Amino acid sequence: MEEASACTLYRCVCCWRRLCSPRIPRVAPGRDYVCIPAGADDSPAWSLLVGFLSASIPMISEDSVLGLHRFRVARSGRILGRSEDALDTLCTVETTKGCSGIASATAALTPDGRSLCLFSEHLDPGKNSATPRAQQLRLAHEAATMSELPRLPQDTCTHCRPVSAAGHLWAPYVYLEYVGKCVLGMQRFRKDADRWEQAGDTFPFHYKSQMTKLWNGDFLQGCAVLPDDTILVSLRPAQGVFLTFNCSDCTWTVVTTSENTQTVYVPILGPGVYIQGDDDTDDDGAVYFLRDNRVYAYKLRYYQDQEDQRRKLKLEPPTIVDSVCPFYDEGYGFLTHLGGRLMCSVWISVERHCSCDHLHAIISTFRVRPTSARQKGIDILHSTCRRLDVLSVGLPTHEFCFLQEYEDQNAMPPAMLEYPTSSPVIESSKMLDCCSNFLSVKPGHYEFEEPPEDPAVQINKDLYIICEAQFQTIVYVAKIENGRVGSHDKLLTQKHALVLSYNTDDHYLVRYRSPPWHLVFSSRSSNAYVVSNTQDGIDAYGPTEESKLFPCTEPPAPDPFSMVLEVGNRIVALSETLGVSYHDGSKWVRCRHLADEYLALNGKVDLSGYAVLGDNSFVVSEAGTGSILMFDLRSERWSIVRHASASCGAQVLNGRSVFVDGFIYTCTMGGILAYELVDQQDDGKELGEPVLLQFSWQLSERRGWDAERMCLDCADKDKIPDAIVFCVVQGEYGCSKNLPGSLSRSHDVHITTVQVKTERTHRRKRRPERIDHVDISTCFIEHDAALVWTKRCFAVESS
Repeated sequence: MEEASACTLYRCVCCWRRLCSPRIPRVAPGRDYVCIPAGADDSPAWSLLVGFLSASIPMISEDSVLGLHRFRVARSGRILGRSEDALDTLCTVETTKGCSGIASATAALTPDGRSLCLFSEHLDPGKNSATPRAQQLRLAHEAATMSELPRLPQDTCTHCRPVSAAGHLWAPYVYLEYVGKCVLGMQRFRKDADRWEQAGDTFPFHYKSQMTKLWNGDFLQGCAVLPDDTILVSLRPAQGVFLTFNCSDCTWTVVTTSENTQTVYVPILGPGVYIQGDDDTDDDGAVYFLRDNRVYAYKLRYYQDQEDQRRKLKLEPPTIVDSVCPFYDEGYGFLTHLGGRLMCSVWISVERHCSCDHLHAIISTFRVRPTSARQKGIDILHSTCRRLDVLSVGLPTHEFCFLQEYEDQNAMPPAMLEYPTSSPVIESSKMLDCCSNFLSVKPGHYEFEEPPEDPAVQINKDLYIICEAQFQTIVYVAKIENGRVGSHDKLLTQKHALVLSYNTDDHYLVRYRSPPWHLVFSSRSSNAYVVSNTQDGIDAYGPTEESKLFPCTEPPAPDPFSMVLEVGNRIVALSETLGVSYHDGSKWVRCRHLADEYLALNGKVDLSGYAVLGDNSFVVSEAGTGSILMFDLRSERWSIVRHASASCGAQVLNGRSVFVDGFIYTCTMGGILAYELVDQQDDGKELGEPVLLQFSWQLSERRGWDAERMCLDCADKDKIPDAIVFCVVQGEYGCSKNLPGSLSRSHDVHITTVQVKTERTHRRKRRPERIDHVDISTCFIEHDAALVWTKRCFAVESS
């Protein structure tokens, strides 16, 4: 693996952050990304064929070789094999005798799904023409067999590709009469007569030739099979040249596009993937394809033509869904459909910019989100690096011709298969200068962490998020399913709302003034407790009660509650002068308020955060000084927690912090801080050196993790022996005012689940060593307030 790790193609890490969204994980040889639930069906379901052409001189060399390579994908979406495995070579197609080389190749699955129809163009020496060759590759046996199909008519050989639709093999073709005019036609294979025949009339078509050089490749760029036995054909001009062919009546129809001449319609490259729309919405589905490593989507719209009363297709400009990898100049890829919303992309490095003796392939399986989703994107299931050992890597010209899937009938049983593993993190000493500059950190102080091999652990939680907005404290709930955020791209459900009644227009009241009521969520009972800062009552209500009105009481009590928390099975409240009270079920009981002799409790104290240590004790952090104070409910005494060094900042704990197996975890800018709580010989406590667990992923190129807006909770500490799972939440201050209608009330809420890898210390504590990214999600809450703050979150067992 030393050679692979030294490959210059994979050394750059910042390009993934600059050119891909945060949900696209970086992969490299020995470093897979897998996010598939434990226990998923890993039995082989599909084989995927890669058609790859190599030649010494483009299109005119007799040493041209078309290789068919294969890999397998399980029903779960797992790509079988191991990282850096070579794709299997199924067979090769050599230049036809008497021809000067293979110009191109395309393929499609036959209607019965058991054979591959292969078109290849073999150039005639000394001529500007090509001899079309149609072949059939039988896939029913492990040893694939190739046979010849009848030749296509000579005048249809240029710009031609096979398509399987409506129970037949079709071959759309196009030839140019002159610049600005082309003629389209369709051939259909008659299996009973063993010949190709013309299907319907040819269709002369005039097109605008502006910007045709924007796209390379054949004039016939790609096709997609749509419902109702329709084939969508995409041509190369950039002004939106699309046509549909009806397989029932063999007629051509021009697809309606935007009349705006400045609108660029990206041609569909290769086979497009049609995905059915949502049944409960007015959604006709979409066609997805891969171009320049970007996943594009054309949303389909049908309308009734008023002149001929025919149902016609209209295409809006395409949307960019996501990028599958950041390598645009080194190669390109194709997309194929596996089933439902599950797809597979393959990228191959046709341009060799490294010294490796093989070509590189990045293979990813993913699910695409519905077109109706507010935030487009894909969810990666498995992404891996593989090798492509072409017959002669010395041939300088390579072309990735096609990608075709078929159902695997002869796969090995799962017990005989190996599954991928992940390697350790990148050594910071090997980080490129561009990566260090992009990350704005010094080399040697930053570890670029990658997701673990199989992060989707069996953790199912309800994540309650307490938010504060104008006149309200609201509790929303998100779902953690099998370790992943199940509420992605959805509106979060409101569970509780504490509505405050004010006679003021102060929109920043909740932010800058002590609220007259405190809402405390109990992680044990899932109940919400409402505590008045006048110290005259407590109100509890369960998950079924969605909202309540609590009027303000002015003026507040002389020493109002400034913080309320749950300690064990008791609700505990702190006043501004660190007075401690707990509720016994009927009334507030004030503690004796004792303190160590060297601790002076005089005046008001501004608190920045707290952590519950157990059923009878908690610590608070004083803003400004960074002092940590501990209160013991049994002795009713405050004591100072000493600092191991002066390296702790002025604000040690940020909001609700979590104590897990000897360490206090709190949010900080860009990640999580962990402090060991050390027992001293004099029965005191000391706070150890902070351990920074830096996130290596950002929300976007311009938005990072801001401690002021972050909160966290421990989701699990037992299911993984050497890891603790945390949920971290961050809300965006402002709403999306540029979105139409009700969406303008939407506020983004980002949720990430992480694994903190730990090691046991000699004191039997779990010292955090590093942090791994499990999942990241963006959810939405709707609120009329311009500003919303995410204050606390609680992960409880799913109901």
